[in-house]
Amino acid sequence: MRKPTISGNIFVANLPDGFKDEQLGQLFDGYGLVVVAHVARDFLTGLPKNYGLVDLAPAKAAAKAIAIAGDVFNTILDIMR
Repeated sequence: MRKPTISGNIFVANLPDGFKDEQLGQLFDGYGLVVVAHVARDFLTGLPKNYGLVDLAPAKAAAKAIAIAGDVFNTILDIMR
């Protein structure tokens, strides 16, 4: 049986209009295994809310992504605790 992987959740703000889950995941592919990438959507309209969450494994990958990607993507990145 495989051991569960401990991951780190990253909050990403200031996403462009129309950004999709797949695009968000692709942005973080190079930093670790993207377990889940989700862009928040308005419940009634289904339109993106310009922020999302990325779950990266291992947890150290999330810290690395924040250190590097925050400057590269010019967006707000934060590890959810």
